[in-house]
Amino acid sequence: MALIRLSADIAASPEAVFRCFESPEAMQHWIEGLQELRYEGAGPIGVGSAFRQVNKVAGKLETYAGEITAFERPTRFGASVEGDGYHYQMDFVVAPSDPGSRLEYRGELLLTGRVARLFCPIIVYFSRRVFRQEMRNIKRLAESR
Repeated sequence: MALIRLSADIAASPEAVFRCFESPEAMQHWIEGLQELRYEGAGPIGVGSAFRQVNKVAGKLETYAGEITAFERPTRFGASVEGDGYHYQMDFVVAPSDPGSRLEYRGELLLTGRVARLFCPIIVYFSRRVFRQEMRNIKRLAESR
């Protein structure tokens, strides 16, 4: 298992930062390669909400199944995602900070496929790059609201 931790200071309120997680439309602005994000079922997004996500990765479309694991407005958002050969658990924690908010990110990547485990160092390296960019995207989106 690989652990990825990142943080960012954001010049926006915790509420503005949390709005980045509240809808597929908002997530379209910060998730790298996101082509489609669809929640299954009716009703508001919350813990237990299942979703399907399609991302463009290395030029091809990948489909993932996921579930919201934490939804505590405006302080915590978490999701669990299953892909071909891996499981990923991510948690975002938002806290007030001068002059706005501090966003902490924690991700656990478990590679389950034989090929994925073989290429683990490369997969973790590129995953970290993507998540760093997504943190920059969240910062830019929250500060523009």
